[in-house]
Amino acid sequence: MEAKQKLTLACPALTLSILQELGVATEIFNLWFQMLQQVKRSGVRTNFRREHDKKVCCLGLTSLLALPVDQLPGEALERIFRATLDLLVQYKDQLAEAAEEEAVDLDDMDGFQTDDDGDGSDKEMGVDAEDGDEADSIKLHRLAAQL
Repeated sequence: MEAKQKLTLACPALTLSILQELGVATEIFNLWFQMLQQVKRSGVRTNFRREHDKKVCCLGLTSLLALPVDQLPGEALERIFRATLDLLVQYKDQLAEAAEEEAVDLDDMDGFQTDDDGDGSDKEMGVDAEDGDEADSIKLHRLAAQL
């Protein structure tokens, strides 16, 4: 095995062993899974809403799947599989929505005319202040579409 592959396999095992030595592994995983399941009253996810956030969580969870079975209890393995699948479905849906919005934006653009009045307000797009990262992403997609 190459050194890079050995390091890749050792990182999750080392991290998990350190968390277990400190006695916080269960608490951290419970918190992580709780954060993955939290939703607002509107049904929108509270945490890990951006594409990047979902990717990072999926990478972290899938790295745990490479661990030997004896390092993870059966219940934890089941939760990891379920959380990973849920995140991947959410990520796929988010990509489809972004592609659909981009297609709609391209269809709406005749010449370079837009419906914007130029103030750049996030409120027009229905975005809260706490959704700033998503608003930036939407703005970047629209600018790219205009170019």
